[in-house]
Order: sequence, then C-alpha cells, then structure tokens
Amino acid sequence: TTTYSLINYREAENVLTDWATLKNASTEIYNSLSSDYKAAFYQLIQHPIVASANLANLLVTIGLNNLRASQARLSTNALADQAVEYFETDFDIETEYHSILDGKWDHMMDQTHVGYYYWQQPMTNSMPAVNRVQSKKRNLAGVMRIVPEGTAGAWPGDNQFQCANGYGCGPPSVKL
Repeated sequence: TTTYSLINYREAENVLTDWATLKNASTEIYNSLSSDYKAAFYQLIQHPIVASANLANLLVTIGLNNLRASQARLSTNALADQAVEYFETDFDIETEYHSILDGKWDHMMDQTHVGYYYWQQPMTNSMPAVNRVQSKKRNLAGVMRIVPEGTAGAWPGDNQFQCANGYGCGPPSVKL
C-alpha cells in the first residue's frame, strides 16, 4: 500500500516530512495573500499540495498498519484509526475545493482517486484494507516484543519476516 520503504532509511517518514514542509510553506503563502488571489492560489497550488500530502499520509499509515499487524503490535489499532481520519479528510479537502468562489469549480474533483486496483476508475473511493489486533488479550509472544530498526521481523514470536523461509523461524541471531 505504499511506494516508500517502511523499514529502510526512514524513507517513508522522510517523504512525509517533506510533504509536511511543503504544505506548511504553501499554507504560509496562502495565508499571506489578499483575498483577490487566494482562490487561484488554492486551485493551482494549495489544493494539489494539501490533497497529495493527505493521500501520502493515508497510504503510508495503512502500510505501517499492515506491517505492525504482522508484528502483533498494539499500535496497529491507532494506525487504523488514523488511516480512517486521513480517508475522511480526503473528502473534506475535495468539498473545500468545490466550494471555492460559490461553487465555481464544483465537481472538478469528483473523479475517484483512492482504491484503484486496475486501470478502470473505481465506482467510489475505497480505503485500502486496514488491520486491527485484539487489545484485550495478550499476544502469544508475551507483553514485550523487540522490532529492530531496518527489519520487519519482531521477536520473540514468529512472523513471515523473520527468516528466508517465511515460517518456522528460529530465535534471532546477531552476527558481528
């Protein structure tokens, strides 16, 4: 669900930081403009940045949600909730665009853009699947797991990312 690596070089995190920086700069410029220029700036610059930043946050959050579910981490649930917020915000951003200049550009952003699975546009925006983990029952591995940076594996326990076989993985080993 994400183009950027969730485990290597903080790539996804750095991309989201870049989007936030761009969004903040654009918002600062937008807020400094006179009302005569705000609509055009929003249409041409602010909306594409805000909408793209939100979509990037949605997709990376869903990717992290899926990864952490595979690691049996409780943060999975908070990420699922955050993904829903980003998905709902997407509609709010679209609605804001349609309301500019008393609806001058109404329906310009109506085409679906979330949830493509092949070349044909989906009939409605659909959020990619998120996972949840049972928060009331302790996971089989216990109350604490270690997830080294740069790996999708989590120890103790077993998941498909802990060894090349993808199953029956032994205890972790450290090679120096």
